[in-house]
Amino acid sequence: MAIIFNGVTVAGDSAPAGYQEFTASGTWTCPTGVTRVTVMLAGGGGGGGNGQQFAYAAGKSAYYSAFGGSGGGSCHGKSWTISVTAGTVYTITIGAGGGSNAGTGGTTSFGSLLSVNGASAAVASPVGGLAGTAGTGAAAGVWGYPASSSGSGANSHWKILGGGGAAASGASSRPGAGGGGGNSNGGIGAAGYRGQLEIIW
Repeated sequence: MAIIFNGVTVAGDSAPAGYQEFTASGTWTCPTGVTRVTVMLAGGGGGGGNGQQFAYAAGKSAYYSAFGGSGGGSCHGKSWTISVTAGTVYTITIGAGGGSNAGTGGTTSFGSLLSVNGASAAVASPVGGLAGTAGTGAAAGVWGYPASSSGSGANSHWKILGGGGAAASGASSRPGAGGGGGNSNGGIGAAGYRGQLEIIW
Protein backbone atom coordinates (compact mmCIF):
# COMPACT_ATOMS: atom_id res chain seq x y z
CA MET A 1 0.00 0.00 0.00
CA ALA A 2 1.34 3.41 -0.90
CA ILE A 3 2.00 6.11 1.72
CA ILE A 4 1.09 9.63 0.61
CA PHE A 5 2.93 12.73 1.86
CA ASN A 6 1.16 15.99 1.01
CA GLY A 7 -0.18 14.53 -2.22
CA VAL A 8 3.06 12.76 -3.18
CA THR A 9 3.65 8.99 -2.94
CA VAL A 10 6.50 8.40 -0.49
CA ALA A 11 6.31 4.61 -0.11
CA GLY A 12 5.01 1.87 -2.34
CA ASP A 13 4.61 2.12 -6.11
CA SER A 14 6.24 5.18 -7.71
CA ALA A 15 7.77 6.30 -4.42
CA PRO A 16 10.50 8.96 -4.50
CA ALA A 17 14.03 7.91 -3.62
CA GLY A 18 13.86 9.03 -0.02
CA TYR A 19 11.70 10.18 2.86
CA GLN A 20 12.62 11.21 6.40
CA GLU A 21 10.50 12.41 9.31
CA PHE A 22 11.76 14.48 12.24
CA THR A 23 9.84 14.67 15.51
CA ALA A 24 12.94 15.86 17.39
CA SER A 25 15.83 18.11 16.43
CA GLY A 26 18.73 16.55 14.51
CA THR A 27 20.56 16.74 11.18
CA TRP A 28 19.94 15.62 7.62
CA THR A 29 22.74 15.00 5.11
CA CYS A 30 21.75 15.63 1.51
CA PRO A 31 22.43 12.46 -0.54
CA THR A 32 24.60 12.39 -3.65
CA GLY A 33 22.76 13.50 -6.76
CA VAL A 34 19.93 15.24 -4.89
CA THR A 35 19.46 18.90 -5.81
CA ARG A 36 15.84 19.57 -4.76
CA VAL A 37 13.69 18.39 -1.85
CA THR A 38 10.15 18.97 -0.66
CA VAL A 39 9.92 19.91 3.00
CA MET A 40 6.80 20.05 5.16
CA LEU A 41 7.06 21.65 8.57
CA ALA A 42 5.02 22.98 11.46
CA GLY A 43 6.06 25.01 14.49
CA GLY A 44 5.01 24.25 18.04
CA GLY A 45 1.45 24.97 19.13
CA GLY A 46 0.75 27.58 21.80
CA GLY A 47 -0.12 26.56 25.33
CA GLY A 48 -3.56 27.23 26.79
CA GLY A 49 -3.88 29.96 29.39
CA ASN A 50 -4.77 29.30 33.02
CA GLY A 51 -8.16 30.18 34.39
CA GLN A 52 -7.96 33.06 36.85
CA GLN A 53 -9.95 34.93 39.43
CA PHE A 54 -10.00 38.70 39.64
CA ALA A 55 -10.82 40.66 42.79
CA TYR A 56 -13.49 43.32 42.69
CA ALA A 57 -11.03 45.71 44.27
CA ALA A 58 -7.59 45.60 45.81
CA GLY A 59 -7.64 44.00 49.24
CA LYS A 60 -11.19 42.66 48.88
CA SER A 61 -12.10 39.01 49.26
CA ALA A 62 -14.95 39.03 46.71
CA TYR A 63 -14.12 38.05 43.14
CA TYR A 64 -15.48 38.37 39.67
CA SER A 65 -16.78 35.13 38.26
CA ALA A 66 -13.64 33.20 37.44
CA PHE A 67 -12.57 33.26 33.81
CA GLY A 68 -11.20 30.31 31.88
CA GLY A 69 -7.94 30.84 30.03
CA SER A 70 -8.13 30.49 26.27
CA GLY A 71 -6.78 27.77 24.04
CA GLY A 72 -3.37 28.25 22.48
CA GLY A 73 -3.03 29.06 18.79
CA SER A 74 -1.78 26.46 16.33
CA CYS A 75 0.79 26.50 13.56
CA HIS A 76 0.17 25.59 9.95
CA GLY A 77 1.67 22.54 8.22
CA LYS A 78 2.80 23.54 4.72
CA SER A 79 5.27 22.19 2.17
CA TRP A 80 7.91 23.93 0.07
CA THR A 81 10.17 22.61 -2.70
CA ILE A 82 13.66 24.06 -2.38
CA SER A 83 17.16 23.67 -3.80
CA VAL A 84 19.75 21.81 -1.71
CA THR A 85 23.42 20.84 -2.10
CA ALA A 86 24.56 17.22 -2.10
CA GLY A 87 26.79 16.35 0.85
CA THR A 88 25.65 19.33 2.92
CA VAL A 89 24.57 18.63 6.50
CA TYR A 90 21.42 20.59 7.34
CA THR A 91 20.45 21.28 10.94
CA ILE A 92 16.84 20.38 11.73
CA THR A 93 15.20 22.18 14.64
CA ILE A 94 11.81 21.04 15.89
CA GLY A 95 9.85 23.64 17.84
CA ALA A 96 8.61 22.53 21.23
CA GLY A 97 4.98 22.93 22.15
CA GLY A 98 4.25 25.92 24.34
CA GLY A 99 4.12 24.90 27.98
CA SER A 100 1.05 24.86 30.18
CA ASN A 101 0.06 28.23 31.61
CA ALA A 102 0.38 30.02 28.29
CA GLY A 103 3.74 29.01 26.86
CA THR A 104 4.70 30.08 23.34
CA GLY A 105 5.41 27.37 20.75
CA GLY A 106 8.92 27.05 19.36
CA THR A 107 10.15 27.63 15.79
CA THR A 108 10.73 24.68 13.45
CA SER A 109 13.45 25.12 10.81
CA PHE A 110 15.36 23.38 8.01
CA GLY A 111 18.86 24.82 8.20
CA SER A 112 18.75 28.49 7.26
CA LEU A 113 16.51 27.80 4.26
CA LEU A 114 13.06 27.41 5.83
CA SER A 115 11.40 28.14 9.15
CA VAL A 116 7.92 28.54 10.63
CA ASN A 117 7.21 30.25 13.92
CA GLY A 118 5.43 28.59 16.78
CA ALA A 119 2.06 29.92 17.90
CA SER A 120 1.75 32.48 20.65
CA ALA A 121 0.55 31.67 24.12
CA ALA A 122 -2.91 32.34 25.47
CA VAL A 123 -3.71 34.63 28.39
CA ALA A 124 -6.62 35.23 30.74
CA SER A 125 -8.19 38.59 31.54
CA PRO A 126 -11.14 40.11 33.40
CA VAL A 127 -13.09 40.20 30.16
CA GLY A 128 -12.56 36.56 29.23
CA GLY A 129 -9.48 34.56 28.30
CA LEU A 130 -7.88 35.98 25.17
CA ALA A 131 -7.02 33.65 22.31
CA GLY A 132 -3.44 32.86 21.46
CA THR A 133 -2.56 34.33 18.07
CA ALA A 134 -1.76 32.11 15.12
CA GLY A 135 1.61 30.82 14.10
CA THR A 136 2.51 30.81 10.40
CA GLY A 137 -0.65 30.46 8.33
CA ALA A 138 -3.01 29.07 10.97
CA ALA A 139 -6.09 30.10 12.89
CA ALA A 140 -5.87 31.64 16.35
CA GLY A 141 -7.15 29.89 19.45
CA VAL A 142 -10.66 30.39 20.76
CA TRP A 143 -11.42 32.97 23.44
CA GLY A 144 -12.18 31.80 26.94
CA TYR A 145 -15.50 32.82 28.45
CA PRO A 146 -16.78 33.81 31.91
CA ALA A 147 -17.58 31.35 34.67
CA SER A 148 -16.87 27.67 33.95
CA SER A 149 -16.19 27.75 30.22
CA SER A 150 -12.72 28.00 28.67
CA GLY A 151 -11.30 28.17 25.17
CA SER A 152 -10.42 25.18 23.02
CA GLY A 153 -6.94 24.96 21.51
CA ALA A 154 -6.71 25.94 17.86
CA ASN A 155 -6.52 23.11 15.36
CA SER A 156 -3.44 22.31 13.31
CA HIS A 157 -3.47 22.08 9.53
CA TRP A 158 -0.92 19.26 9.58
CA LYS A 159 -2.13 17.03 6.69
CA ILE A 160 -5.70 17.13 7.99
CA LEU A 161 -7.41 19.74 10.13
CA GLY A 162 -7.77 18.99 13.83
CA GLY A 163 -5.94 18.08 16.99
CA GLY A 164 -6.51 21.17 19.14
CA GLY A 165 -7.01 20.53 22.83
CA ALA A 166 -10.54 20.62 24.18
CA ALA A 167 -11.71 23.27 26.63
CA ALA A 168 -10.99 22.57 30.30
CA SER A 169 -7.30 21.75 29.84
CA GLY A 170 -7.59 19.30 26.95
CA ALA A 171 -4.28 18.14 25.49
CA SER A 172 -3.46 18.77 21.82
CA SER A 173 -2.67 15.79 19.62
CA ARG A 174 -1.25 16.87 16.27
CA PRO A 175 1.93 18.76 15.27
CA GLY A 176 1.37 22.47 15.79
CA ALA A 177 -1.98 22.23 17.59
CA GLY A 178 -2.79 24.44 20.57
CA GLY A 179 -3.58 23.30 24.11
CA GLY A 180 -6.98 23.85 25.69
CA GLY A 181 -7.50 26.65 28.19
CA GLY A 182 -7.94 26.05 31.89
CA ASN A 183 -11.36 26.17 33.51
CA SER A 184 -12.39 28.70 36.14
CA ASN A 185 -10.90 28.87 39.63
CA GLY A 186 -7.33 28.60 38.43
CA GLY A 187 -7.57 25.60 36.09
CA ILE A 188 -4.24 25.00 34.35
CA GLY A 189 -4.07 25.44 30.58
CA ALA A 190 -2.72 22.49 28.59
CA ALA A 191 0.57 22.54 26.70
CA GLY A 192 0.64 22.89 22.93
CA TYR A 193 1.88 20.03 20.74
CA ARG A 194 5.41 19.97 19.31
CA GLY A 195 6.26 20.80 15.72
CA GLN A 196 7.34 18.36 13.05
CA LEU A 197 9.33 18.29 9.80
CA GLU A 198 9.30 15.83 6.90
CA ILE A 199 11.53 15.65 3.81
CA ILE A 200 11.05 13.83 0.50
CA TRP A 201 13.53 13.65 -2.38
